Amino acid sequence: MYPDAGVITEKYLGSKDVATPILWGEVGGNADCLILKAELPVEGWLGFFNGERRVKMKRFKIILLALVFLWFGISGASGAVINLFDAFLNVDGTISIPGSLAPLGIVQVTINDPGNHFVGLFVDYEIDEATNTFFNEHGALSGGPNFQQSWEIDDPWNGDIYWNFEDSDDVVGSQLDNFNAVPAGMENDVSMALGWDFVLALGDTATVNFLLSQMMPASGFYLSHTDPDSDATIYLTSTLDITPSGVPVPIDIDIKPGSNRNSINLKSKGKIPVAIITTDTFDATTVDPLSVEFGPNGATESHGRGHIEDVDGDGDLDLLLHFKTRETGIQCGDTSASLTGTTFGGVTVEGSDSIKTKGCK
Repeated sequence: MYPDAGVITEKYLGSKDVATPILWGEVGGNADCLILKAELPVEGWLGFFNGERRVKMKRFKIILLALVFLWFGISGASGAVINLFDAFLNVDGTISIPGSLAPLGIVQVTINDPGNHFVGLFVDYEIDEATNTFFNEHGALSGGPNFQQSWEIDDPWNGDIYWNFEDSDDVVGSQLDNFNAVPAGMENDVSMALGWDFVLALGDTATVNFLLSQMMPASGFYLSHTDPDSDATIYLTSTLDITPSGVPVPIDIDIKPGSNRNSINLKSKGKIPVAIITTDTFDATTVDPLSVEFGPNGATESHGRGHIEDVDGDGDLDLLLHFKTRETGIQCGDTSASLTGTTFGGVTVEGSDSIKTKGCK
């Protein structure tokens, strides 16, 4: 995990009640998100103010994904103060506010409706604005984009980046212009946008991840936003994974967290703890605990619910489950055990871990 990447998934699904402190609400289609449901019509100006600055939007209805303040601030790895002024998510033309950036982190979108789709993220950060303004910064790109990918770097106030972003949808596709209007030597206010155009067949599932971090990616295509006076840079990368119908998404699990041997006593009347681990590309808290089955016999969660906690100590939330040993069907000599389940969005997942059996004599 990147050290500054706090993970909360923006899942696009239907309305669902779950026994967690998360409220679910429908955004549209077969796409859904973790939201604090607050639906409000927006016409003309939608103002998120800092002094006299505000964002002008066209007429649309917006659903707040979480109760967030867009003026988040942290002291980054370079010591610079990073503020998130604006962030917007576009899923097939529906604009919303991702609640998982605080101010850096991961935004994840899952879609399983067949047909054409556009998913994009727009961000406007300020770096050390209080000490050296917001118009001393520049953008850059590295590598070449995927043929399904589009991008833009521009001044958010005087450029057309937001309008291009907002005009993108599943019908016309991306309107981002693949141009950097704020390169080094032409410093100004900087905003970035990345988008994906793709087509899903019936039963396919797409997972789009956007990662914002101060850690420079080792390879691949990415955008960057730099304040040269502060020697600080924000990197924006994105991935698109399409899983065909019936093919489970591989996930990381940890049987008996904290144990290297994963020893299972088959004579025990106790329970086996199994953790589904959150990674850079998968949020374990999106798995429905009641759908999970473990072992050859498909044992279900013994408490009838999952436990959301940071199991591996990396700063993000994992899903801890418990299964009765005698219900798993694990046999003497088995060297691994598997877990299957589905996310709240209907995506099938599967993972396995090594085990060592005992109590066989």
